[in-house]
Amino acid sequence: MNTEIKSCPFCGGEGRVAFDDEPCYHGSSGLYFVVCKDCNARATSKNNEEEAISVWNKRVTEAV
Repeated sequence: MNTEIKSCPFCGGEGRVAFDDEPCYHGSSGLYFVVCKDCNARATSKNNEEEAISVWNKRVTEAV
């Protein structure tokens, strides 16, 4: 799995993995997400770091 974190799609800032250790409604002890260090944009929370990075790294491409 590629764990490279792409730059923020909004401001170009650096993304970092964060962990929310608040217990979740579905029984998880916490969730991972990627957040931009500059503008605080964040992706959907996931159960592990790899999934969180994968969601952050997805980009919509423009049709030519």
